[in-house]
Amino acid sequence: MTQSGSLMQVLYIDLHKEKWWTETLQEDVVKRYLGGEALSFYLYKKALDEKRDDNPIVLCSGYLSATEPFFSDTLTICGKSADTNLIDSATHISKAATNLTSCNWSAIIISGISRREVVLKIGYKDVQFYYFEALYEATIKETTKILDVKKESALICIGPAGEKKSPLATVISDGSPIERKGFGALFGGKNLKALIFEKGPIHRTPADIELFVKGVAKLKKSGQKSRYFKRLKVTGGFDFIERANRQGFAAVENISKRSDPRLFHLTYKELIRKLGLSYSVKEQSFSELKWNLSREFQIINSYGLLALGSNLGNYEVEKIIKWWNESINLGLHPVSVGMYIAQMIDSDLPKSLKQEYNIGFGKIENVERILKELSSGTIYPFDNNKSTILNRYIPPIDVRGCQTEALLVGLLEDFPLVANLLLPNLKSNNDKKSSEWVVFQENLMALSRSVGLDVDFIVPLLIEKKSLKLRLFGFRRVSLKEITSLVKAMDNFNLNSYNIIDVGKRVLKLKRELNKEVSFPLDIPYRFTFDPESNHPKKVVVPYNKMVRRYRFLRSVDLAKLKEE
Repeated sequence: MTQSGSLMQVLYIDLHKEKWWTETLQEDVVKRYLGGEALSFYLYKKALDEKRDDNPIVLCSGYLSATEPFFSDTLTICGKSADTNLIDSATHISKAATNLTSCNWSAIIISGISRREVVLKIGYKDVQFYYFEALYEATIKETTKILDVKKESALICIGPAGEKKSPLATVISDGSPIERKGFGALFGGKNLKALIFEKGPIHRTPADIELFVKGVAKLKKSGQKSRYFKRLKVTGGFDFIERANRQGFAAVENISKRSDPRLFHLTYKELIRKLGLSYSVKEQSFSELKWNLSREFQIINSYGLLALGSNLGNYEVEKIIKWWNESINLGLHPVSVGMYIAQMIDSDLPKSLKQEYNIGFGKIENVERILKELSSGTIYPFDNNKSTILNRYIPPIDVRGCQTEALLVGLLEDFPLVANLLLPNLKSNNDKKSSEWVVFQENLMALSRSVGLDVDFIVPLLIEKKSLKLRLFGFRRVSLKEITSLVKAMDNFNLNSYNIIDVGKRVLKLKRELNKEVSFPLDIPYRFTFDPESNHPKKVVVPYNKMVRRYRFLRSVDLAKLKEE
């Protein structure tokens, strides 16, 4: 069954009343918010305004989900973060987005609290409620085995950590963590153990097939030309870390000064050597190296290697893999776990507790015990928050060498894009241009997440253009034609490469309206704005407060220019 254009149906589920119903989106809403992140924030605010629930969960597929472009099957989860208490969202590639679209749903809004542990089965024509006593405190592997989901179906679920409302809990999609905002605890608070998305009969087709095919071809061509994209495919981010280190940026490199060896992260080649992997530029091609990395680390990303590896003084690949998989099995995000344990080592915990756990830099015998306690809800309050923002653990990066990365961390972004590496005329000591760029990059990432194109790939493809020049509020030289043509082809919307960025701006506007008590960017750990020692030659300290003031001015002007009917 084919359907041309956008999906207009929203599925509402009330867990307390065990009821579900549908509503149809107005065309102007779809045009203004498209899908993904933008539509999820819109629907979240709408649910609050209509007083359906004071703590709903919104799941929304990207606008282009279940279509041809690569990395377009993204799912956005929007809700109240368990660690920051902010209304936030997370977007990740997930099979659930494809199946949600195939069942004719653009989004799901879940309200109420179930009386018992519930599993929702989302189909084309109905929603079924299942209750399994055996699923209580079940691990991800146990849940997957008990539910015995069909191969064509998609499963997202939580582990014991989510049920115990741990702020480190995550939502798992087909064996992988898809968010680091504590939404696992949000699911647990509603007694929502899992959602099964059946494969539906709907096949989406663009309204203008010829224009859509041309748009996909242009996007693929841009990807094939991108040096960043080629390196990312081969090294999974490690090459980016190496480049940042060579060019004098500490970002995506280490989380503390060189004099603190506990948190000193190694460069790409040194990490490979420490972990016992073979690496030789002469003897090994990049494709062979990628194969070795994927074989050794499975699906572990560079952040995971840093957080569970050198961050703890651990260079044993087997232990990294073991802790990564066990964290996921318990419903914990591995990166947050690694940062928590590192802070535990460096904290002011009573000496008796440290002796009991027998942990220290390189002393990692009791990590499994800590994982168990974290999944049961045990969180020790630390006196020194060297690595958190609003109680959320930042990624294993050092922001002192790069202004753009400092602001993005303050905006709670995990995306490791150091614009200073990709933009030759964006100098490390130009805080004005860096602040201006972050305003635009934030709009661009929000647009990408709404359209449904993974930001790890689409953003570098757009900003890597040689003709890029920085202009106040404009950045008109960044071509959005590829994205615009795809969006226009789906519904024949009257959008162009200038006004399509307004979709991203609406995300930022809604996010600020929903979090009125907070001023973005947030304060980052004090040492990144004060301590001059860092792991790069220039030893640059980011003028963070000055940049924050500049950013806030630019952001207010940028949103004031947003045209709303």
